[in-house]
Amino acid sequence: MPSDIAIRMGKGECTSRDFPAEAVKVLIERKVSGLGCDTLSADYGASTDFAVHHLALGAGLYQLENLADLSESAGGGAFLIVAPIKLEGGSGGAVRVFALVEQESGK
Repeated sequence: MPSDIAIRMGKGECTSRDFPAEAVKVLIERKVSGLGCDTLSADYGASTDFAVHHLALGAGLYQLENLADLSESAGGGAFLIVAPIKLEGGSGGAVRVFALVEQESGK
């Protein structure tokens, strides 16, 4: 879910963005593997029910949060490589994410 949050942070206009629960349901129906966003959480910042987390994790989707510069992958077509660190007994952890994006012709 690319957003303009990096630009808005520099202007002091940053607000939390989220995946609407209805959008997550559509993505689940389309059999996506996971969700990714460049914000702190896939849920709204003040969420108390964490509907997106429950929907996504209940469907076996992973969630990648705090991704940087998603504007480079806007429009889709990127292939992600997600390299997690090894943790025992944890419910989440840091990963390194590499996006392979096809270059436009002439670049």
